[in-house]
Amino acid sequence: MASKRQTIINLIKENTILTKPQIAEIMEVSLTTTNKYVNELVKEGIVIEDIVDRVKTEGKPPIFYKINSEHKNLVGFYLSSNKIEIIITDNLGKEQNRFSTLIKNNNEFTKEILCSEIISVIKKYDLKDKIKMISIGIPGVLDENDDIAEIPSLPKLDKINLKKFLTEKLELPVIIENDVNLTVKALHTEEEYKQYRNLVYFFIKNGIGGGIITTETLYKGSSNFSGEFAYLALDEEYMTKYKIISPENLEKYFIEKLTSNDKIRFMLFIILRIISTLNPEVIIFETDYLKKSDIDTLNKKLECFLGESHIPEITLITNNDLGVYGTIANALEAFYSED
Repeated sequence: MASKRQTIINLIKENTILTKPQIAEIMEVSLTTTNKYVNELVKEGIVIEDIVDRVKTEGKPPIFYKINSEHKNLVGFYLSSNKIEIIITDNLGKEQNRFSTLIKNNNEFTKEILCSEIISVIKKYDLKDKIKMISIGIPGVLDENDDIAEIPSLPKLDKINLKKFLTEKLELPVIIENDVNLTVKALHTEEEYKQYRNLVYFFIKNGIGGGIITTETLYKGSSNFSGEFAYLALDEEYMTKYKIISPENLEKYFIEKLTSNDKIRFMLFIILRIISTLNPEVIIFETDYLKKSDIDTLNKKLECFLGESHIPEITLITNNDLGVYGTIANALEAFYSED
C-alpha cells in the first residue's frame, strides 16, 4: 500500500497541478496531514509552487503545487552482452539524452570497467551534483542479497554485489535489476497495460523467461526464480527425450514444441498452468513463434476449459527497447517511494 507521501506525489504527477485542499479532498484526509507532507516535499525540492497557474479570485488566490522536474536527474544503464544503453531523464522520467557504448570484450567486462563508464557519463553531462538515482539493468539473476547469482553473457560480473561496489565507489544511490523484470515494469507503465493489477510477460526468443506483476507489484519469488518459464515445459515427453533437467534442454525442448504441429496444444498446456497459478488479467507474449491467428485459436480453446471471467487477455508485442525505459521506471519507483 502506498504511503501518504507517495500518494500525494502520484496525485500531483497525474493531475499536473493541485492545491492542498484538492489533495486533502481526493485522499479523504485532513488538511493538517496534507500540509505536513506537501511542506516536506517542498522543502526537499521535489514539489514546487506553480505561480503561473494560480487562479485569480476576489480573495487570496489558491496555491497550486507541481512536481519540480528540474530537481534531480535519473540515469539508466542497460547492459547486454555487447553494449550498454544509457538514458538520462529528469525526475519525471522525461528523456533528455540517450546513447549507447560498445562492450569491446564481454568476457573481460568487469565491475571496474562499468564504474569507469558511469563516471565518464557523469563528467560528460555534468551530472555530479544532479543525480538522484542510478538504475542498472543486467542480463542476469540477482539473489536475495543483491549478489549476481548468474550472468552468462558477462562472466566477470558473476558472484559479486555490483550494487554495493558501485554505491561505495560513486557515492550515489544505485539500484540493480534483472533486464526482463525491467521490461515488465516498463510495460506496466504503458497506457495500454497500466490499468491491470495482475500481468504476466512471457519472452520466447533467444532465450525463454518472463516477469510477473501481481497486485501492481513486481513479483520475484523467495529466491528470485519466478519467471523462469522454460520449466513450464517439463512433461513426460521431455523426460523421455532428455533424461536430465537443465535450463538449456528445457529451452531447446520449448522451441522444438513451438515449431512442431503440436504448437497449439503445447501452448494451451502452458497458458492453463499460468492461469491456474497466477490468474492474471493479461498475458503478454514477445515472440516470433506465435502469430495473431495462433492467439485467436488459443482463446477459443481456452473457452472450452474455463469460464469467461478466468480467461485473461492474451496479446503479442514487439519490444521497442522496453528494458532501457524500465531502468528509469525502476528509478522513478525507488525515488518517489522514499520516506
